[in-house]
Amino acid sequence: MFSLKIRWLDLLIGILGAALLLIVFIVSASFPAPHQAQLGASVFPRIIVILLAVIALYIAFTSFRKTSTDSIEIHNASKVALSFILLFAYGLLLKKIGFVILTPIFITLLLVLMKFSRILLNVIAALVTTGAIYVVFRLFLSVPLPEGILGF
Repeated sequence: MFSLKIRWLDLLIGILGAALLLIVFIVSASFPAPHQAQLGASVFPRIIVILLAVIALYIAFTSFRKTSTDSIEIHNASKVALSFILLFAYGLLLKKIGFVILTPIFITLLLVLMKFSRILLNVIAALVTTGAIYVVFRLFLSVPLPEGILGF
């Protein structure tokens, strides 16, 4: 079991969130430039990043005003850590392996990690979710998804 005071957790989340959002803001500068009267590809992500950064900084600054000694207890810190490791691995492997292959594996592993015991149901849920995301983003919205080794 891991225990952490809520005010320190708020401060940590606020600072880490703002730092991550700053990185996203900087990376978005490399997005394609706009064509004539259009907005560039970086406009929408930057608007979202600015709004989220304001929220993250608000969380960080309000942590200083908290006087409560309440703590949060994480009983499954290893599961939380393993979830972050899986998410990090998913991000690293997504372009190489591809969305269609890696996403159902990732979702299934997370469901198993969360102790959903019906493996067949987990696999079906992962496949349906991946298919729905693919149809919406790739076919309806024409958003390219990482193709990986399958090429689609």
